[in-house]
Amino acid sequence: MTGGEMDQQGGSAQPNGGVQRIRRRRWPWIVTPVVAIVAIAGVVAAIVVPRTLARDEAARDLASIAALVPEHGERLETALAERGAADEALLALTGAVDAVLAAEVGERVAPETVAALRQARDAVPQAPAAGAVDVVAVAEAQGLDIDELRAETARIERANAESEAAAERAGVDAAVLHEAAEALTAASAAYAAALGESGAALLEERADAEEEPRAALQSVLDALPATETAGLAEQLTRFLESADALVASSDAVREAALVRERAAPAPRAPSASAPPHSTGGSVSAQIDYLLRHAYDYNTAEWGDYNPSGGDCANFVSQGLLQRGIPMDSTWRSGGPGQASTAWVYVPAMDRWLAGKGYERLGLDQLDRLKVGDVGIFDWEPNGSGNHTMTVSRIEQGADGPIVYFVSHNRDGEYRELRHVIEVEWPGANAWFYSIP
Repeated sequence: MTGGEMDQQGGSAQPNGGVQRIRRRRWPWIVTPVVAIVAIAGVVAAIVVPRTLARDEAARDLASIAALVPEHGERLETALAERGAADEALLALTGAVDAVLAAEVGERVAPETVAALRQARDAVPQAPAAGAVDVVAVAEAQGLDIDELRAETARIERANAESEAAAERAGVDAAVLHEAAEALTAASAAYAAALGESGAALLEERADAEEEPRAALQSVLDALPATETAGLAEQLTRFLESADALVASSDAVREAALVRERAAPAPRAPSASAPPHSTGGSVSAQIDYLLRHAYDYNTAEWGDYNPSGGDCANFVSQGLLQRGIPMDSTWRSGGPGQASTAWVYVPAMDRWLAGKGYERLGLDQLDRLKVGDVGIFDWEPNGSGNHTMTVSRIEQGADGPIVYFVSHNRDGEYRELRHVIEVEWPGANAWFYSIP
């Protein structure tokens, strides 16, 4: 019994031990799925995390490139605005110059002056197309995969590069337009300067015109140096109108002088009681008189013709009378306001001197000039004298004679020949009458 009990106990003990073994065997079936899940999660993480990081990096790249879009756009807009302003300024200049070139200037403006302005106008380049600023739209990064982000980044990079290139082209265009505008402005200024020189010469040539048209033209000439291209056409119109009025006045004065000449009394005959100015006979008397009255006009006896055209011929005539040359029906004066045309008007005096048979000398014959000879000056030159003076001194220089003149209308005792025709009136011509 005791053994049986022991058997039962032993038997009962055996099954209990088996149960414990079975329970120990169930743990591996639980651990294996967990390990598998962890392994799968690791694989997924290994795949997904780098992809996510790459997408984040692509999104940052897009944001960085997109941030430059406003800067490039602003730069392009500024460049196009500058180019547009240059284009408008040049367009205004060309319009003003076209108005000047369209004017009928006749002989009032030298052909070479007009040609120079036209050449500058023709050199203005054709304005290139202005172009437009494209608005670059940036896609929202949210919702784009990595490939789409990279594609969008590449597109924005291209757009920025194109914008930069367009800005550079616009800058080059603006520089070209500015350069053309500067050249056209310089040509317009040269035209205005030439217009001023032409007007000054006309005033000198038509010094016998009345005061009002002379003052009107002088007013235009005074305004020319400050005239900009935009106002040049208006000043040109004023110049042409004033010049025409001046010439008309001068023609009227000269016509009236011819009428007076025809109606003038016969020249006064010299007599023992005649005043000193009616006789003479020597170069010394001629030059002494002229030097004495170069600045102190003898208006009481001979008047002053500067207000009606210039006193140069009247002054030379007084000297010739002192020299001993008698008045005649063509060359005469009865006093202030009673002079013939040949006495006071250079072209008529030129014809009278030639008609007297006095030898005419050119600029290449200065070695034959003498004190007391008469010079005729042609400022344009066009073959018609504008001014006359008397030789007052001759010096011998290394390059030949240095000739000086005494004159009125630009008063002076010793006006040097070369300075007159090369500095005061560049390109002028002169000839001389040898008085025996």
